[in-house]
Amino acid sequence: VHLCTGYKNFNRPKLVDEAFTHPSAIDTTVPSYQRLEWIGDAVICLCVREWLSKRYSHEAALGDLVMTEAALVSNETLGFLSMRYGLQQYLNHRDHSLPKRI
Repeated sequence: VHLCTGYKNFNRPKLVDEAFTHPSAIDTTVPSYQRLEWIGDAVICLCVREWLSKRYSHEAALGDLVMTEAALVSNETLGFLSMRYGLQQYLNHRDHSLPKRI
């Protein structure tokens, strides 16, 4: 993962394992990423909302801000970014259809 992200010094490497463990993985000693996904979604939404409010709050209607946020925080956008950086190769899963859906 550090080759894709450039970040080497994870204080809690077990969280990295958890972040890349799909619910279909057989290893029961590592929880799936769902808990971290829930927290991460909130963080990403907050960051995107802050960026949108600083950049467009005076010139865009609220509906436009909501639609832009939804596009930026969508599974499609985040899946594209994970593919762009090669992160999908580290996903621990046993779901044969998953790579086609990313």
